Amino acid sequence: MALAANSSQNISQADASITNLILTVGEDMTQPIASGTVSNNVNGTVVNIPMRLVGLTRGFIVKIATTWTNTGTATAAATEFGIANELSNIVLTDLDNYQ
Repeated sequence: MALAANSSQNISQADASITNLILTVGEDMTQPIASGTVSNNVNGTVVNIPMRLVGLTRGFIVKIATTWTNTGTATAAATEFGIANELSNIVLTDLDNYQ
């Protein structure tokens, strides 16, 4: 049992060491992967954006610009989360199963 735990620790340490090396010597770059317009206001609209399987993906930046039209009689006010209310149920499917 101790041998299995030690082996697991060695693998974790090796993985952390390699990850740190890649992050140290790797070149930071930004790749635009998708751009588009969603013009319908139907709840539940699904937008799929495939990621480019090139290099080490360290994160995503999602930029959203919206235009609001208040067609009602009440005053419309943004919540504390503002534009984040536009998104729900964001899923990243990692086909290589890296975790």
